[in-house]
Amino acid sequence: MSFDFAKMKKDQEAAAVNPTLMLLLIGPPGGGKSYAAGTFGVETLFLHGGTERHGDDSIKLACLKKGKGSVTTQSWAGKNADESYKNLVAVLTDPALPKHFGAVVIDGLKDLTFDLISDTSMFTKYCLTDKGVHDKWREGAAIASLMQPIMKALFALRAAKVHTATTMVLDVQDLGSTGEVLLGKPLIPTYGVASALIPQFDDRV
Repeated sequence: MSFDFAKMKKDQEAAAVNPTLMLLLIGPPGGGKSYAAGTFGVETLFLHGGTERHGDDSIKLACLKKGKGSVTTQSWAGKNADESYKNLVAVLTDPALPKHFGAVVIDGLKDLTFDLISDTSMFTKYCLTDKGVHDKWREGAAIASLMQPIMKALFALRAAKVHTATTMVLDVQDLGSTGEVLLGKPLIPTYGVASALIPQFDDRV
C-alpha cells in the first residue's frame, strides 16, 4: 500500500478551514468550555452575565496561546433582568457586529435560562394564568419562547459568516474509574427546554 502524504496534508488543511460554526460547547464547570471558545483564531466577542468569574481569563489565555485573534469581553448585565435581556439581544442583532468580529461566544445557557430569562417581566407575564396566578407548567415554554430571539440572532450571525459558540454546563452524575463521564444531563431548567434548544445548534461538542 502506498500513501500520498502530500494529498493527506492538503486534505487536512482544507478540512481545517471550517465552514461557519454554530457551536454548543458542553462540559462540567472548569472543563475548558471558555478556553475552547477562544481557539477560533479570529477577533472574538465574549458575552457573559454579571456573575462570570473565570471565563474571561480562560478565553484570553486560549487566544494568547494560539497566537491569532484577540478577545473583547462584555457583560450583558443591566440594571435589571429586563434591561440585561434587551442588552444581549441588541448586541447580537447589531448590524455592525460582523464588521468587527469573526466569532461571538455566549457564556452560557445556564446563566441565560436560570438567572436571566427567568427573572424578566416577560417571563412572569408569560406564566400568568387568566386569573393572574403563576403557572409553573408554563415556565419551560416561556424560557423556550424568550430564547428564540437569541437563537434567531445566532442563525443570522452564521449567515453573516460569524462563528458562534454557546457554553452549556453539564451536570455530571456518574464518573468512570478513569474520570470519563458515564452519565450527565444539561444544566438547564427542564427536559422540554433542552429538547427545544439543543437540536438547533449545528455543532455540539
